[in-house]
Amino acid sequence: MTLAPKLQLRQAQTLALTPQLRQSIALLQFSTLDAAAFVEGELERNPLLERVDGHETHARDQVSDRAAIRQLYPSPLPTPRSRTLPVAASGHRPVVADGPGLLHRLASQLRLSRLPRAEQRIGEALIAALSATGRIDIPADTMASSLGTSADAVESVRRHMMRFDPVGVFARDLRECLAVQLEERGQLDEPMTRLVDHLPLVARRDVRRLARACDVAPGRVVTMIALVRALNPTPGRGVDEAGVPAVVPELMVSRGPGGRWVVERDDRVLPRIALNAALRARAGRRVTGDDRRFLRRHAGQGAWLIRALEQRGTTMLNVAEDIMSRQIGFLEHGPGGLVPLTMRTLAQSQGLHESTISRVSNGKYIATPHGTFELRYFFTQSVGTVDASHSAEAVRRTIARLIDAERADAILSDADIAEALCKLGMDIARRTVAKYRDALNIPGSVQRRRNREAGLQHR
Repeated sequence: MTLAPKLQLRQAQTLALTPQLRQSIALLQFSTLDAAAFVEGELERNPLLERVDGHETHARDQVSDRAAIRQLYPSPLPTPRSRTLPVAASGHRPVVADGPGLLHRLASQLRLSRLPRAEQRIGEALIAALSATGRIDIPADTMASSLGTSADAVESVRRHMMRFDPVGVFARDLRECLAVQLEERGQLDEPMTRLVDHLPLVARRDVRRLARACDVAPGRVVTMIALVRALNPTPGRGVDEAGVPAVVPELMVSRGPGGRWVVERDDRVLPRIALNAALRARAGRRVTGDDRRFLRRHAGQGAWLIRALEQRGTTMLNVAEDIMSRQIGFLEHGPGGLVPLTMRTLAQSQGLHESTISRVSNGKYIATPHGTFELRYFFTQSVGTVDASHSAEAVRRTIARLIDAERADAILSDADIAEALCKLGMDIARRTVAKYRDALNIPGSVQRRRNREAGLQHR
């Protein structure tokens, strides 16, 4: 047999990733802050790109002073891109958690609350007047006079905003701060109300006098004191500490007209860019040689970036809309209402690859009525439940709620919790309860009983 070189014509399909395609994939995977930094870099490198007049990004702003209110409410506001979900109305309050700073978090919640514009202005003034501890020291009539409104209107908005996250901000004193936190937890009954009316006795741990004042047994007083000591007396402190990574939601979901859920994209978090029309026109005339090639190359790169940013935003909005339409229970009832959802299910629905869904959901955040969450949070596996409709997150939340509600004289064992879950349609084994409890950093029943007796919180 003789071996000799020869030429053959053969057809084959290959996937070639061009530099622009690779950058498009990277841009989709970027977090909000990374995407903002990338666009800023392109604005510096590409002479044909310019920032749209009147638009400044606030994605990397660490809001830490009262001037932030003016930055967060530019006039006029860009119109957000939005989609609507057909859902029945519900009366849940809006809360945005995990923002980059206290003022930013509160201003975001105020905007999401969709209060009338007159009440929004009062809310902005309250945020600007907030002390370092999260208290309001300016009298209501003084603020009302400067705003041209009534003291009752100021107090109404202030009481509404006391339930923003962190709960207890905008309180006028310690008693009011603690009372609203207890009310949010469903623990402000008549005896607890009397307890917070006697805070000096609580500070001295005068159990005997508190028992008489609250008309309860001394053992109950010990438990009540432990609940009060677990609260945050200064909810405004520690929120702006350095080293906390900024979380900037590009998306938000809130109530729209007619009680329908609306998914919006906040276009302000990234710089809005456009091609300089004059320089682009010069690329086609009056310029020759290297200059013309330079302008044309940068015009092409700029046009690609604009399209890629728009595609990134559209993909995020489509995915977020699909997620929220499947997690209506979460929107209506909070994390306990999460249902199982996988990326594969969403990829099939959107006609995208599963890796694309992963890129979109990683590092992208959405502000919801129950806090700000990474899109990845809403993908959760199902557990072995009776009706197979409960997510692992819903089970964990239920376990935490059962333990939070347990009495000092009736500490729940893991077997007791498993039995309670079974009655709720969650057929969970005792060892699974123990695994979820450990993941929540909640000690076992023996240690919790000791903590209760010592007046300590269980976590």
